[in-house]
Amino acid sequence: MNTNRNNAISFLNELASRDLTEVQNYSKYTEQDKRTWRKLFENQMRQAPFVAHGAFISGLKRLGINEEIPKFEEVNETLRKSSGWSIYVCDGTLEDSVLYAGLASKMFPVTNFFRSAEDWTYTPAPDMFHEIYGHLPMLNHPEYGELLKLFGEIAEEFDYQEEVIKMLPPLFWFLVEFVLTYEHGQLKCAGPGILSSVNELLYCVHSEKPTRHMIGQSEEAMKKSIRQIIPTVYDIENFQHEYFVVQGFSHWKDLILCIPDVIRERV
Repeated sequence: MNTNRNNAISFLNELASRDLTEVQNYSKYTEQDKRTWRKLFENQMRQAPFVAHGAFISGLKRLGINEEIPKFEEVNETLRKSSGWSIYVCDGTLEDSVLYAGLASKMFPVTNFFRSAEDWTYTPAPDMFHEIYGHLPMLNHPEYGELLKLFGEIAEEFDYQEEVIKMLPPLFWFLVEFVLTYEHGQLKCAGPGILSSVNELLYCVHSEKPTRHMIGQSEEAMKKSIRQIIPTVYDIENFQHEYFVVQGFSHWKDLILCIPDVIRERV
């Protein structure tokens, strides 16, 4: 067990031991915060039913996420019972190794940071709305939860080698945060980065501007897409110029399972 792994797991355990009610401090939210959350939720829900994957919509309902700022403890209890996943609170952007260690243990981070009213349409750093509204609902889908866990286990498989950890962010970006998929023959959004985006949700499915890479289902086609993604520089401040499209959850899982083979070609 190397130092990177030890440090990641130690810090993860430290974060997971924090009391969710205490660290959230619900009373700190101002009336403006509450209006901002409501505005975000209502804006997204005017669009999501038309372009979001059904697993996201059903997951929202199951978790009881609505126009009120959620309480971490309540969300965690519901999520744990419905999916086996749990949340822990971080104070900012996590190191990638800690994120992957958590995913491998079915633990997802939620930051205490919440965007201001002035920046309600965009925040460059992940915030509470992105993580609770964007990420958590999909975890209620068993196949999605499994493939996210598998992604986290890649770091474990390579013993948290620094070279490997540096390869994973573009893959997480394009195959988790901004992924598109099909549902009943229609292109749908399943990526939390899009689901929580005020302006990109309709764009990613309907605009003719971005390139949508259809990932083939053969093993070699999947590996080819992974090789294409690893060196890709992604843009965190603007709409994506390209998206990658999986055919469904089974294909998505197979794609994640191909990642270690491609990494072995490079380390």
